[in-house]
Amino acid sequence: LDLEKELINVQKLTKEVEDANLAADRSAAEAKESAKNLTKDPGNSKLSKRADKAARRAAKDAKKARKLNDELGDSNDEVKSLQREIEDLQRELSSLEKKIDFAPNTSQ
Repeated sequence: LDLEKELINVQKLTKEVEDANLAADRSAAEAKESAKNLTKDPGNSKLSKRADKAARRAAKDAKKARKLNDELGDSNDEVKSLQREIEDLQRELSSLEKKIDFAPNTSQ
């Protein structure tokens, strides 16, 4: 049950990470373009404000993408941990089943 919940979380986070990375790419491209335009006309305060806003937006989007990437990594680690736990329990169960099969029936 925990594994299923974590896998659903991984799927959700994967989509959010993709969206955040796209937004970060777009805002970085806008910031680059705004900075390029500002270099052509450095005295233009309107371009300066636009470049500043674009840079702030790019930083915010990059931070969000980084945070989501970290969450996704943590969630993937949790999935791996749960899978290892399940494998260990399956091995233990298999071992116990073999012991039961070979144990003499003393109830007769």
